[in-house]
Amino acid sequence: MATSPSLFPGVTGLLGEAGLLREIENDWRCVVVKKPFGRDLESAVVLNHELHHNMDERQIYRINHYLGKETVQNIMVFRFANGFI
Repeated sequence: MATSPSLFPGVTGLLGEAGLLREIENDWRCVVVKKPFGRDLESAVVLNHELHHNMDERQIYRINHYLGKETVQNIMVFRFANGFI
């Protein structure tokens, strides 16, 4: 999910309503949230609370932009190199 931090709760709320965050049998779902995680401690606590409305803690990955950059690039290469996806 690459979006403005202010949109994280709305996006995850809609994903939750659509059932796209629900884990069934061996299928797992997760959301990667990169920095900044809120503007300050108070907004980070509120954002964390909002994310937990639709997901368990184990489904939320908080990463630093530079630590996650290579992972996102690898996903993009995998996605566009495989026509069946």
